[in-house]
Amino acid sequence: MSLSTTYAASELREYLFSLTLHGVKLGLQNIRILLDAAGNPQDRYPTVHVAGTNGKGSVTAMVQAMLRATGLRVGRFTSPHIIDLRERFQVDAIPISEEHLIEHIAYFRPVAERINPPPTFFEMNTAIAFRHFEAARVDVAVIEVGMGGRLDSTNVITPAAAAITNIDLEHTQYLGDTLELIAAEKAGVVKPGVPLVLGETRHGPLAVILNKAAECAAPVSLLGRDFTYR
Repeated sequence: MSLSTTYAASELREYLFSLTLHGVKLGLQNIRILLDAAGNPQDRYPTVHVAGTNGKGSVTAMVQAMLRATGLRVGRFTSPHIIDLRERFQVDAIPISEEHLIEHIAYFRPVAERINPPPTFFEMNTAIAFRHFEAARVDVAVIEVGMGGRLDSTNVITPAAAAITNIDLEHTQYLGDTLELIAAEKAGVVKPGVPLVLGETRHGPLAVILNKAAECAAPVSLLGRDFTYR
């Protein structure tokens, strides 16, 4: 009997959405427990990590399109969805099938039910995305940060490249009430030696991110200095 037949499909979807009741919990402990149980699928393929306040979805869509144009098989994890949850998990621009979604929920549910406090809706979605991309044998995955960066559940990867679009006041109860504090959270996606493409140009938040990049010896391509667009 497969894991997905242990529970009814509708029950598994209801279980996943019930996790929204746990609200927002920033931190990496729960996602690491979930991914450890799955053999850490996020380490099996290269990734591109996209953070920022506005434009993350557009950037992930464009990066996905460029990578696919080279002939690569590309996963893409985004949030929120517009019509159906399956939109969040795409391989070559095709949403995950209902069958595969249910199988992943069934896989992680027993692990999640042993975690106290339980994982959030977004943490479970993140785990599902990483496992799905491994099962689909992607060549690369483009991963959109949910909130912030430093303690976002997607921040368990060491990407091949990262991007921070811009900084604005958002989720101030979680990320801080100044552009500099929010920039420090988003700069958490910067990893040692990993190239960073940066769209923020205002002095305060820019200085925070550049300082983090300097600490990590991460090469930076900066909007207006190293590239432009139209």
